[in-house]
Amino acid sequence: MVTNPDEQWGETMDPSTDAETSPPDGASTTADPSEPAFDRSIPRKLVHKAGPEAVWLTEIAQVGEHHYRCAGHVPRTHTLVNDAAEPAHTYYDLAFLTELGRQAGIATMHEYEGAPVDWATVFLKFDLELVDPVPNARSPGPVPVIVDVRYRNRETEEGGLTVLAELTFEIDGVVRARATSMASAYEKGPYKAWRRDMRDDKPLTDHEPRVVEPIAPERVGRRDPDNVMIGELRNGAAPGAYRCAAHVDTLHPHFFEHPMDHIPGVVHLEVMRQAALVAAHDHHGVSPAGATIASARTKFLGFAELELPLDCDVAVGRATPEQDGVLAVPVSLTLSQPGNPKVTTARMVVRGFSG
Repeated sequence: MVTNPDEQWGETMDPSTDAETSPPDGASTTADPSEPAFDRSIPRKLVHKAGPEAVWLTEIAQVGEHHYRCAGHVPRTHTLVNDAAEPAHTYYDLAFLTELGRQAGIATMHEYEGAPVDWATVFLKFDLELVDPVPNARSPGPVPVIVDVRYRNRETEEGGLTVLAELTFEIDGVVRARATSMASAYEKGPYKAWRRDMRDDKPLTDHEPRVVEPIAPERVGRRDPDNVMIGELRNGAAPGAYRCAAHVDTLHPHFFEHPMDHIPGVVHLEVMRQAALVAAHDHHGVSPAGATIASARTKFLGFAELELPLDCDVAVGRATPEQDGVLAVPVSLTLSQPGNPKVTTARMVVRGFSG
């Protein structure tokens, strides 16, 4: 099993055999001349979702060798991704882009790349960068999304598949973000045995359940208290260093809309996003209202167990002034649990106004 996102592996696909190149910023990603379909959702099983409202893709189509076009939509009333403090950057919410990328990756792996739909999927890396970080112009109508997915590396083994994909996100006709994702899919039997051995080595019964009091939603760019995933930040030993506890709500309708045997990666990302916003505000005065994550480089190094407390260590770097009073603040983050000092690591850049 490939478990290290830095490991060299698999068959690298020769770019010279692919006549198409990634589209420039602001251009269309549609390689197929036919019009993408937006009138109905794809089957829930392709994206591992229980409820129809959780499926954001409406079509997946192959447009080349290991190259796919996924059509979808921006949710308008979603409990999490549309919960943004003014001025909102709804299209660029990290939770929206990562979930959309997750669905595009899983669906194409199942439909075209040889991973049966009952296989478990594990993400090892997700790197995201906004290429057009402008404020979202709100619209009451549906907004179309095209995700261009190109697999650049893949490895198959008995009962498993690991892929490296490049994704481009076109929202309302404009390329807004790019990502690189590494993920594995495993047959149920080997996956369950792997997880069982992993859990046997962890101190699952040594810790009492921890109650974490969530901080105010406006401090993390939200309005709904139910969407706050962290407790109060505590100062570390060095300037710009902080630590906070994660508030993991297993009844949250987005993060836990179907049963999970671990704390999913989308929770890791939202915990780190919120911790980065609060730390950037505390250290550099960046307002969380309207702030966005301009880039995120994330490595998922292990599973976070539901029985164990989850903590986030934060280190804030030097802010870089940009145009119109905007600050770009680099933030390094590490999630840990007892017995596992590095569950997930990330380097994010918070982009927002001082004030």
